[in-house]
Amino acid sequence: MVSIKLLRLALCCAFLFLQIPAMLAIWIGVPSAPVYFTWFIIEQLSPDLPEELKNQALEAVMCLIFHTMFFSIVLWGLLPYYSMRPEMSPSVRGLVSCSFGLLTEALTIFAMHVAFVSWNWSGQFDAGGNTSLASHCRAIAVFLVVLWSLGWGAFLIFLSIAVDFGIPSWIRQMLIDMRKLLAVLRIQPEVSQDSASATEKKEMMDINV
Repeated sequence: MVSIKLLRLALCCAFLFLQIPAMLAIWIGVPSAPVYFTWFIIEQLSPDLPEELKNQALEAVMCLIFHTMFFSIVLWGLLPYYSMRPEMSPSVRGLVSCSFGLLTEALTIFAMHVAFVSWNWSGQFDAGGNTSLASHCRAIAVFLVVLWSLGWGAFLIFLSIAVDFGIPSWIRQMLIDMRKLLAVLRIQPEVSQDSASATEKKEMMDINV
């Protein structure tokens, strides 16, 4: 019996040590990658682009800057937002959801355009023998396509799970813990365990609706 508990504890610790680097890679790596690509386009790519393609470089820089801001806000603000969401009025929640949805769709279209442009750049640099710039351009295109494919895929999978089975218990616990942390920081009133349970039920009803 003791050995089973020790084994379970060891597995939890191993999972935690794997989870921490993965979370850091997502929360820090995803917003940081567009920063590097922005620097690359401005400092390395733009001087070698023909004059007629300068506008495309500016579009790519703007797209990557927007990606840095968007994913920084989403990754670091999603959990606090959903922990405070039950206290918001329906009109505020509807406005935030509508604005976020429209912005996400616009950025997706913008990202696919920049990915297509970057892939075309890689072909031109390959033809000119500049393999370093070509590989970086391909990396930009692959990064944008993979990022949005994984993002939309994760959203659809989570939405399907939430609709069919409700919000997973570990996510509900994360929201409760975040609400307690925000209460300690005096960002929102402290919520008792009973009201927290009522909030969970309300969130599940909102998702099912």
